[in-house]
Amino acid sequence: LRGDRFAGLPARTALGCIGNGLQVEVGRGGSGAEVACIERACRAAGADLVICNSKWTATTAHFLQPHAPRRVIYCPVGPVTPTPQGRIEIRRELGARDDTVVILAASRMEAWKGHLDLVRALSSLSALPWLLGIAGGAQGAGDRAHAAAVADEVRKLGLESRVTLLG
Repeated sequence: LRGDRFAGLPARTALGCIGNGLQVEVGRGGSGAEVACIERACRAAGADLVICNSKWTATTAHFLQPHAPRRVIYCPVGPVTPTPQGRIEIRRELGARDDTVVILAASRMEAWKGHLDLVRALSSLSALPWLLGIAGGAQGAGDRAHAAAVADEVRKLGLESRVTLLG
């Protein structure tokens, strides 16, 4: 990436961008071989600055660019001020009664994130009113396989009315 186009740096500044899992660099989910190739290229290129999307990813930037400074730049998201009426409307849209516990799991659709464990654990709470929304789409072939496995498990456990894969 060129610094003059992205971070207001002098022209010809070499940048590295690190997001969760390097999919940020390829702009799409990549195979393990593609990601490894990108990691090698990042190490060899020698960036003047590494831009990270969170403090967490900044802690791993030194693996790809050990000598480059890091800057965390957050995506511009405006503050949300919830209101009681807004909460009621959202619960109504989800089909949740007043006594229903609504759970949102927000993460990439990767096996190690624990989606299957969460679905299986919630299945044992059949006597309690709950709804689960899993927010986070599949970015690559492995993620799509995991999303399919989660959907299959939801069907196998008969939880289609309680679990929604939001993407």
